[in-house]
Formats: sequence, C-alpha cells, structure tokens
Amino acid sequence: MQLTDTDLQIIEALRKDARQTNKAMATSIGVSEETIRRRVHTMVESDVLQFHVNVSAEALGMPVSALINVEVHPSSPDNILEDYPSVHVKRVHDTVEGHQVYEIAARDLEAAGAAVSHLRMNPDVIDATITFLHTTGDHRI
Repeated sequence: MQLTDTDLQIIEALRKDARQTNKAMATSIGVSEETIRRRVHTMVESDVLQFHVNVSAEALGMPVSALINVEVHPSSPDNILEDYPSVHVKRVHDTVEGHQVYEIAARDLEAAGAAVSHLRMNPDVIDATITFLHTTGDHRI
C-alpha cells in the first residue's frame, strides 16, 4: 500500500493519542471525517495499522503473572522462593547460565515486586529481575 501524506498524518495523530475521535483528527488534519474513516479502514485492511488492547489483570482483581530471573550462588537451595507467602510459584526453570527462572502468580504488582526485593536481600542471590506477563488467563493462587 502506498501511503499518502494524509495517511502519514493520521498515523502520527494516532501515535500521539490513539483514543481521539475521527472528528478531532479530521479537524486537526484538515480533511473530512469520512476521509479519516475510509483511510483508517484501508490501512487496517492492508495491515498498516494494527490495534491492540491491553487488559490490566490487576484492575480486574485478577492475580498477576510474572517471570522472576534469579542469579544465584552455586550452593544456594533449589527453590529460594518456596516459603515466600505473597507469591505462588507455579514452575521453576534452571538456565544454562546457572540462573533460576520462577514463573509466579501474585495477588498484585506490589506483591510480585516485594518478592523481588525479598530475593535481592537473600545472601544466596546475586541478582533478581522481574518481567510481568500481560495475561488475564486463569492464574489461581
């Protein structure tokens, strides 16, 4: 698809505020609402524009899922998060670098973050980082 100057202006307008109305874009770009609707539809159909929805599991009252990458000393216990009360460890994976990756569910972002802080204070831990997973599946604690 060959993008026009209007298409590029629409893309830039959506990058700045994807929730703005067609009317607002039409006014700022200087075209009709129908032009905005038609060009957006064409760009979606051509896969130039893709819209995604991020659902906050926490806002819906669902537990959050995360991966916690933990670099541990070789003599550390197998599951150093085993007795930590605010997270549920679903799986533990060992990496070739000697790290452990914990797949966890926590009641909220704060609890997951607290688990990482707890790990960082553990003398067996060299470093701990967390990656939150964006999912609203069934994650029972």
